[in-house]
Amino acid sequence: TMKVLYRYCLRINDAKTDMASNARLLKIVSQVSTHDVGSGTKEDAMGIIRNIALPSKENRLLLASKPFLLDAIVVTALNEKNNYKIRENCSAILWYLAVESEIRAKVLFHHGVIDALMRLTSDLYLKTKLNAVSAIGNLATAPHTKSHLLKHRSGEVLDIFLDIFRRREDSDVVRRAGRTLRHLVNKETVGLIVIHNGFLDGLTDCILT
Repeated sequence: TMKVLYRYCLRINDAKTDMASNARLLKIVSQVSTHDVGSGTKEDAMGIIRNIALPSKENRLLLASKPFLLDAIVVTALNEKNNYKIRENCSAILWYLAVESEIRAKVLFHHGVIDALMRLTSDLYLKTKLNAVSAIGNLATAPHTKSHLLKHRSGEVLDIFLDIFRRREDSDVVRRAGRTLRHLVNKETVGLIVIHNGFLDGLTDCILT
């Protein structure tokens, strides 16, 4: 059933809008993604949500209004260890949702979203990593989200970005991490960054080497 729905919404654009408005369908897809089903079925479930989120702002606003859907994305992102495509779908969905300024705070403050994104920034699959870093960057553009991100788990996001700068494994990831850091800095948050243990020294080393 998930495979049929996935192919349906992949090929027919009008279907995506109808599915975004169908709370019962979204609930079923969310439940499938978090239950003990085959890896391919979970991949299709997250692929359905990804395809719904991609084409329009209206769809993204509808998806973000469903807490159970955000719960499913978080649970799947945090627990999936074997199928890289499932994690990549989760990262893409969160990135698409983070594009919309009206819902950034709702997405960011939803329980587990920051943890899921931070985990995905270290994924072995490059696209997943890029999506996650970009999503954090978009979420950081809202004025009232910056401090929340920097205080989460005692500023762990700064440690993650510093590690990205040090490893320099991909120029796009480094560039997007730098963009995110730029968005995080303002007169209210600069103190949090300055006092974070080892961050400024580490960042200076990265710049000079």
